[in-house]
Amino acid sequence: MASVEDIKQELAKAEAEKQKAENEVTAWKGRYGQRLTDLENKLWGNEGTATDRAGWETEKTILEERRKSLEERKEERLKQVEEWGAKLREMTSASQPGNDFVTRALGT
Repeated sequence: MASVEDIKQELAKAEAEKQKAENEVTAWKGRYGQRLTDLENKLWGNEGTATDRAGWETEKTILEERRKSLEERKEERLKQVEEWGAKLREMTSASQPGNDFVTRALGT
Protein backbone atom coordinates (compact mmCIF):
# COMPACT_ATOMS: atom_id res chain seq x y z
CA MET A 1 0.00 0.00 0.00
CA ALA A 2 1.20 3.50 -0.76
CA SER A 3 2.45 5.70 2.03
CA VAL A 4 1.18 9.17 2.79
CA GLU A 5 4.35 10.64 1.26
CA ASP A 6 3.80 8.67 -1.96
CA ILE A 7 0.26 9.94 -2.19
CA LYS A 8 1.38 13.51 -1.51
CA GLN A 9 3.89 13.20 -4.36
CA GLU A 10 1.24 11.83 -6.72
CA LEU A 11 -1.14 14.60 -5.68
CA ALA A 12 1.54 17.22 -6.38
CA LYS A 13 2.16 15.69 -9.83
CA ALA A 14 -1.55 15.61 -10.58
CA GLU A 15 -1.95 19.24 -9.50
CA ALA A 16 0.95 20.25 -11.75
CA GLU A 17 -0.59 18.38 -14.69
CA LYS A 18 -3.97 20.00 -13.97
CA GLN A 19 -2.38 23.45 -13.94
CA LYS A 20 -0.62 22.69 -17.22
CA ALA A 21 -3.91 21.58 -18.78
CA GLU A 22 -5.64 24.74 -17.54
CA ASN A 23 -2.83 26.85 -18.98
CA GLU A 24 -3.19 25.09 -22.34
CA VAL A 25 -6.93 25.80 -22.41
CA THR A 26 -6.31 29.44 -21.55
CA ALA A 27 -3.61 29.73 -24.21
CA TRP A 28 -5.89 28.12 -26.79
CA LYS A 29 -8.70 30.52 -25.96
CA GLY A 30 -6.31 33.47 -26.21
CA ARG A 31 -4.96 32.36 -29.55
CA TYR A 32 -7.93 30.71 -31.28
CA GLY A 33 -11.05 31.67 -29.32
CA GLN A 34 -11.71 34.83 -31.30
CA ARG A 35 -10.97 33.05 -34.59
CA LEU A 36 -13.58 30.42 -33.77
CA THR A 37 -16.11 33.13 -32.92
CA ASP A 38 -15.33 34.93 -36.19
CA LEU A 39 -15.80 31.73 -38.20
CA GLU A 40 -19.10 30.99 -36.48
CA ASN A 41 -20.31 34.53 -37.24
CA LYS A 42 -19.28 34.29 -40.89
CA LEU A 43 -21.04 30.95 -41.30
CA TRP A 44 -24.12 32.15 -39.48
CA GLY A 45 -24.25 35.33 -41.55
CA ASN A 46 -23.94 33.45 -44.86
CA GLU A 47 -20.84 35.39 -45.87
CA GLY A 48 -18.42 34.31 -48.60
CA THR A 49 -18.62 31.89 -51.48
CA ALA A 50 -19.45 28.20 -51.20
CA THR A 51 -15.74 27.40 -51.36
CA ASP A 52 -14.97 29.91 -48.59
CA ARG A 53 -17.76 28.52 -46.46
CA ALA A 54 -16.52 24.94 -46.89
CA GLY A 55 -13.02 25.97 -45.80
CA TRP A 56 -14.39 27.90 -42.84
CA GLU A 57 -16.54 24.96 -41.81
CA THR A 58 -13.51 22.66 -41.89
CA GLU A 59 -11.41 25.10 -39.86
CA LYS A 60 -14.26 25.60 -37.38
CA THR A 61 -14.60 21.83 -36.92
CA ILE A 62 -10.85 21.45 -36.31
CA LEU A 63 -10.85 24.27 -33.75
CA GLU A 64 -13.89 22.87 -31.95
CA GLU A 65 -12.34 19.40 -31.77
CA ARG A 66 -9.10 20.80 -30.35
CA ARG A 67 -11.01 22.86 -27.77
CA LYS A 68 -13.04 19.80 -26.77
CA SER A 69 -9.87 17.71 -26.45
CA LEU A 70 -8.20 20.30 -24.21
CA GLU A 71 -11.31 20.67 -22.04
CA GLU A 72 -11.57 16.88 -21.63
CA ARG A 73 -7.91 16.68 -20.67
CA LYS A 74 -8.42 19.42 -18.10
CA GLU A 75 -11.43 17.55 -16.65
CA GLU A 76 -9.44 14.30 -16.46
CA ARG A 77 -6.69 16.06 -14.53
CA LEU A 78 -9.22 17.63 -12.17
CA LYS A 79 -10.70 14.21 -11.44
CA GLN A 80 -7.22 12.83 -10.87
CA VAL A 81 -6.46 15.59 -8.35
CA GLU A 82 -9.77 14.94 -6.59
CA GLU A 83 -9.03 11.20 -6.39
CA TRP A 84 -5.54 11.69 -4.97
CA GLY A 85 -6.85 14.30 -2.53
CA ALA A 86 -9.54 11.89 -1.31
CA LYS A 87 -6.98 9.12 -0.96
CA LEU A 88 -4.69 11.42 1.02
CA ARG A 89 -7.52 12.48 3.34
CA GLU A 90 -8.44 8.83 3.81
CA MET A 91 -4.86 7.86 4.64
CA THR A 92 -4.26 10.72 7.05
CA SER A 93 -7.56 10.28 8.87
CA ALA A 94 -7.06 6.51 9.19
CA SER A 95 -3.55 6.85 10.62
CA GLN A 96 -4.35 9.58 13.13
CA PRO A 97 -7.06 9.00 15.73
CA GLY A 98 -9.45 11.89 16.22
CA ASN A 99 -10.09 13.98 19.31
CA ASP A 100 -13.05 11.85 20.33
CA PHE A 101 -10.65 9.06 21.33
CA VAL A 102 -8.77 11.43 23.65
CA THR A 103 -12.03 12.76 25.04
CA ARG A 104 -13.34 9.27 25.81
CA ALA A 105 -10.02 8.14 27.32
CA LEU A 106 -9.75 11.18 29.60
CA GLY A 107 -13.44 11.25 30.41
CA THR A 108 -13.81 14.93 29.50
